[in-house]
Order: sequence, then C-alpha cells, then structure tokens
Amino acid sequence: MRYRRLILIPGYGLGPRSWGPLLRDLDPPPSQEVVCYRYDAISLQRGARAVSVLDALADRLRSDLADPRPTLVVAFSLGTAVLGAALRADAAPAGIVTIGGLPGPEPMSEAYAAIADDLPRTHGHDRSLAALSAETEDGQMRVATELASFPLPLRQQLATSTTVSSTRQSTTIPWLLVLGRSDRILVASHEAGLDHLTSQGSTVVIDGGHAVHLDAPTATAEAIRAWAGHR
Repeated sequence: MRYRRLILIPGYGLGPRSWGPLLRDLDPPPSQEVVCYRYDAISLQRGARAVSVLDALADRLRSDLADPRPTLVVAFSLGTAVLGAALRADAAPAGIVTIGGLPGPEPMSEAYAAIADDLPRTHGHDRSLAALSAETEDGQMRVATELASFPLPLRQQLATSTTVSSTRQSTTIPWLLVLGRSDRILVASHEAGLDHLTSQGSTVVIDGGHAVHLDAPTATAEAIRAWAGHR
C-alpha cells in the first residue's frame, strides 16, 4: 500500500526534531504529507471539560484519521499510549509502526524505575534518562537537548496521564514493532503482546537502545520501507 500521509508521535520529552534522522533516511516523497505531533502544542480543553495531555493528542489522532487518505502512524515509547487511546475508540490507520514498545502497561527496568518518579519534578535526571534511552553519543545528545527544554509543568501533566486510555485491544491493522536489541528501559519481549494486538504483526530487532530510531536511523528506515513495501 502506498501511504499518502505519515503521522509521527514522539516519546517522552521529545518533539518534531527527534524525527529528523529517521525522516532523512525514510526520505518520504513530496506527495506524502508528514505530520509531527507535539506534547507542548495541544489544547487541554474540550469545551468546559479538561482532558489529559495523552487523551487530547488521542482526540487529535482520531480526528486526523477521519481523513480517508491511507495513513501510516509511527509512535515511539510514550507515543504508543496516544495510539492505544485512539485505537480503543476505533481509529483505523492503514498501518502502524511502534518503536520501543506497545500500547498498554510495560515492565520497566530497575534503572529507569529508579529515576521515573523524579522526572516530573526536576531536570536533574535528564542526562541519566538520555543515557538509558540511546546508546550512541548522537542519540543521547538529541534526547538530552530536547529534555532540557521540556517544561516541568508539562512533565507533571504527563505524569498524571501516562496510564490513561492505554488499554490494548485486538485489530487487523498491519503493524510493525521495532525494538532495540540493547533497550535499557523496557525489559520484556513483546512478540506475544503484538500477537494479541493484531493478526498482521511483524517484529524487527535492530542494534541500538530504546530510541533505536536515533541510534540506528538508517537501519530503522530500511526496516520500515521493507515492511511497508509488502503491504
């Protein structure tokens, strides 16, 4: 299938710039619209009702997927929670790529758990999180740079919404799961979880860390292109 639109949902603390290396190697054609979501550019009001950051982004994704153009959604880490919320409300992209995990609760490493509670309150663990997220110096620098400008109020909002609407449900949407071989944040094998999510799932493991698209953007892009070419 030839996807006409690409929607990118980043991980915790990251924004559109984090997709730069992957987009460079994916080299989408001019006819393909590329949409990069941001955690800091979303309204949390739905009329008189306040909503969580993740549910607000899920609302946007559901709205965007009402467009009939075939759309590929690529979600990294925390971004899979946004995807999960949209899928639970019957949103239907033409294809899904998740990097570094799946929607729903994930078992975290002890190293990540040791700093997780403090992340919403201080920038003091940003370098530690960057080191856990990526293996390469360039990948760690990109994560650290974006975390440095990720405001504490937004971190606190995310901390109260990271478990909202992330229930897994089964679908028939073609789905590629991309994992880093040396992921230091997640500790579980996800193949069985993907089988519960879709009857059309594929998994690829690439040398790199949790943010494998930053450690190995060329290999990640090649895996996505090869998978998409068979759709």
